[in-house]
Amino acid sequence: MKTELEEIDAKVKGIQGQKSWGEDEKKLREIRDRLDREVDVKNYDALIYEREQIQEKLWFWTLTANEEKKLMDRKSKLDIQEPKVKLLKETKEKLFKMYEVNKEPNKQLKELNEKKNDIIKRKKEVHKKIDDLKATVLENKQAVE
Repeated sequence: MKTELEEIDAKVKGIQGQKSWGEDEKKLREIRDRLDREVDVKNYDALIYEREQIQEKLWFWTLTANEEKKLMDRKSKLDIQEPKVKLLKETKEKLFKMYEVNKEPNKQLKELNEKKNDIIKRKKEVHKKIDDLKATVLENKQAVE
């Protein structure tokens, strides 16, 4: 069992070395998570649509000064967030491409980890049986004495 675990660990390390990401993926995930928290609108197309709708309202609708101020504030906030939303979109696309390229190595890693968990489970069962046998031997020694 020990050699099987060592073999699986070696295969896992080999596959992880083949993957064309790692640190890049970690950095992209951090960027994506940070941008997700910073922006109100996560979808770039939705941001553009909302900004166009606000612009249309400002041009063609009759609004009170308070409503117009709110729309202007919202539009300026969307304008400020546009580069971040665009970066978020690009980051998500890069991550998706990485996942697609590395689909097979990820599948192999998953299978190897499942095998490893099965071996560890069997190992625990064997250790439990050994402990039970040791307890039985100890009881028999005490009974003989």
